[in-house]
Amino acid sequence: MTTLMNFPTSSEHILSSGNTTIGIIPELSLVSHFQVGSWQVLYRPEETGNVKRWGMPLMIPNFSRLKNGIFKEKDTLLPIHGFGRSLPWTVIEQDSSRISIQLMSDAEIRYNYPYDFIFTAAMVAGEEMLTYTLTMENYSDEVMPIAPGFHPYFAVAQQDKAKLAIDGPPGFDISAFQWDTNPPDNPYPFPHRVTVRFPVVVLLLLLNCQASTGIRLPICKFSASQHQRPITSLCVLSQQ
Repeated sequence: MTTLMNFPTSSEHILSSGNTTIGIIPELSLVSHFQVGSWQVLYRPEETGNVKRWGMPLMIPNFSRLKNGIFKEKDTLLPIHGFGRSLPWTVIEQDSSRISIQLMSDAEIRYNYPYDFIFTAAMVAGEEMLTYTLTMENYSDEVMPIAPGFHPYFAVAQQDKAKLAIDGPPGFDISAFQWDTNPPDNPYPFPHRVTVRFPVVVLLLLLNCQASTGIRLPICKFSASQHQRPITSLCVLSQQ
């Protein structure tokens, strides 16, 4: 087991509220840690040291792959999952339970994504809850195409993966996968709301937010609990 990923590392900003602890790495726009009591909600590579897939990174301005990597609106190139996770964000506000980080366009970014923008991500630790608010401001004289996404890696033991209960997306059948040798790796139509029930007594309600053009405010709340009761989660998409 590697000790390099033991929480917290020197690069993590720690947020807390009650029995909830959250770690943020602004340099990666990454929620690196989400823990409620003794339950570690997000996967952390303490055993493998694999820092490519963990926590909950922000994918912006595009989620997933563009065809041939080409941003058709400008005939430029954008990487898979966008450039946001590869650029350092600036901390603009922080206290014991919340942090706000920001990414602004510059000459290097505008070479492939020629828009004047400010992206602001605000993370707040609440009681058994992480609230993540992403604000995208477009200061260009034209519409700015954008399709961000969150990419959470939830901590589920290998032997428990087939025991997950999920009410979507359509065609996604937990019991049909060979989790040891051939885990799912295909896109599915997403209905914007999916309830995932983890083994034992845990329920997580995840509501995904999407935004398109102009100035939008997607607000996502990830709720987690170890109690035998339903957990509410809220996602609001509003236009300024």
